[in-house]
Amino acid sequence: MSKTHSSRSKYAFLCLLLPLIATATQAREQFNTQALPPSPSKSVIETALMTVPSSVAFSHMISHDDPPSASPSVKLAVTIDPGGTVSRVSLIQGDPASASAAQQAVHTWRYKPFTVDGKLVRVRIIVDVPFSMRDANQNDCLAAYEVRQYSSAAAACKDAAAAIDEVATKPSEEQFRIHDLYGQVLLADQDPPNALGQFKKGLALARRLKNRGLLTIAYRHTATASDLAGFSSDALKYYGSAELILREDLDESPEARQDMSDRTLAHVLRQHAALLSRLGRAHEAERLKHEAASID
Repeated sequence: MSKTHSSRSKYAFLCLLLPLIATATQAREQFNTQALPPSPSKSVIETALMTVPSSVAFSHMISHDDPPSASPSVKLAVTIDPGGTVSRVSLIQGDPASASAAQQAVHTWRYKPFTVDGKLVRVRIIVDVPFSMRDANQNDCLAAYEVRQYSSAAAACKDAAAAIDEVATKPSEEQFRIHDLYGQVLLADQDPPNALGQFKKGLALARRLKNRGLLTIAYRHTATASDLAGFSSDALKYYGSAELILREDLDESPEARQDMSDRTLAHVLRQHAALLSRLGRAHEAERLKHEAASID
């Protein structure tokens, strides 16, 4: 199966913009992929049973329509043909009444072809469709945020965050993303104290998920909100935590320097240095600036 690298984002200092559409896409529950016997073709081969990470399945997605939320949830088996079209969607678990609209939407999904050793394969993915698909409130939040209507976005995000918290039985990346988005909206709406509350909720979720990528995002955003809310000492600790993770990732994976990790570290170091400068700690600030310059 071809491997891809998930994309990383650049963040603005105050608004902390994330690639929101990509965020919503990536925040779904785990996909399991396994090969099915394909139709006879010279370019299609049969493969043994296999499982791929959710990031691989999502990296192949070209387009999709979000189904409405299903309550409590439905589990679907989705067959993807070698050309990347969805040929079959069947219900594995859940209420058939809730599943109908979800099945119709999933039928519209399109993927880049899956391959093994250069040969096209037909695959089946198992997908859970609960609150993890964007609901109307989250869509409204994103839409208002993109056009800088922050008060409207905050109201919609508040409802979306409350809805996902109510039905969540365990931490998920989707739950983290919604609270993180809500925090960004509040920060853009010049409400650092409440933004800090949302980022701290995201940080708690990232810790429970033990996801280093999410932890880096959470520490960065919590640091910025802490700084703007007047909690400088807390901001320094959060910046330090983000830097520690990024340095460890670079040390353990030299190829990460081909990615965004090095530039992300440089950006965090400069934010950290700016705060130290404002606090009169010029020597420490210069040290971080020098480290950031050595990375670029």
